Amino acid sequence: MHREVADSGARWRSRAMSGMSLIEVLTVMAILAILAAIAWPSYTDVLRKGRRMDAITALQRVQLDQERYRAVHHRYAQRLSDLGWLADEVDSSEGYYRIRLQEVADARVDYRVRAEPKSGTDQINDACGAFALGAQGADPDAPADAACWLH
Repeated sequence: MHREVADSGARWRSRAMSGMSLIEVLTVMAILAILAAIAWPSYTDVLRKGRRMDAITALQRVQLDQERYRAVHHRYAQRLSDLGWLADEVDSSEGYYRIRLQEVADARVDYRVRAEPKSGTDQINDACGAFALGAQGADPDAPADAACWLH
């Protein structure tokens, strides 16, 4: 009888040292999947918020170029190529937004530059959408929420 107890103890130690059972592995995987499902949307929102700086930086660059142009020509440029950009519609430096100038009624006193989320990027899902600047500052309609401009 003493020998049977010793054998069952050895079997138990050997099973405990062999690793996790399938049920335990599946339980851990289920917990990890639930945590990932909860965390992923927050993570992508943080990424989108960080990428907004790509649009804001591009708009500020155009804004500076427009002021330099106006100092010499006494009006604002109607095309990005007039400001020294490669084309009249370009991608932002990180490629998440498409930058272009829009027509305005009087180029002597105003301009409008717009940064729209580029299709094929996740920025298209950003709640802030497009950004726009003019001679008077940020366009109140793009985006309407001032928090979008904060970084």
